[in-house]
Amino acid sequence: MSINVIVTLVLGLMMFIAGMAIFSSLFSKTNITGEEVNAQLEKELLNAFDDDSPLFVYKSTITLNSDSIARFGFGIHNIYDTSKKFKIKITSLNTTAIPDTKISYLDQEYEVPAKDKKPIIFLVDSKDAGPGQFAFKINVTMKNDASGTYDQYFDPKIVYVIQK
Repeated sequence: MSINVIVTLVLGLMMFIAGMAIFSSLFSKTNITGEEVNAQLEKELLNAFDDDSPLFVYKSTITLNSDSIARFGFGIHNIYDTSKKFKIKITSLNTTAIPDTKISYLDQEYEVPAKDKKPIIFLVDSKDAGPGQFAFKINVTMKNDASGTYDQYFDPKIVYVIQK
C-alpha cells in the first residue's frame, strides 16, 4: 500500500470516531434534559398536591405543537393507615382510533406507603395523529387486602391533549 492510502484510511477512521462521539453526546444530553424536566414536573406536582385529595391531576389540559410530547403529572394519596397497592390504567376516550398514539403508562402497579403521596408522570406521544383534541382517562384501583381484587379508588380523572 502506498503512504497516501494509509494516511487516507487513518484520517477517515479518525473522522468516523469523532462523528460517533459527537452523535453520542447529543443523545446523552437529550436524556439528561428529559430527566430534568421529569424531576421539575414531579416537584411541581408535590407542591401543588392538595392534602385532602386522594387523586390529583396537575394541568389536566395541555396544548401542543405537532412535534411535541405531552407530559402529564398526577398523584395518588394513600389516605389509609397501611401501605396499599394501586393500579393505574390509562385509556383513550376518543371514539375514533388515534393512529400511532403512544402512552408511556398504560397499565402500571405502585405500592404507596401509609398516608404518603406518589407522584407519577406519564407521556402522551401523538405526533403522528395530526391536529385535534384527544382525551385520556386515568383510572386508579386499589387492591382490597381481604379479597385480593382491585376496587375503584375514587372517580377516574380525565386529561386532554389539544394538538395544533
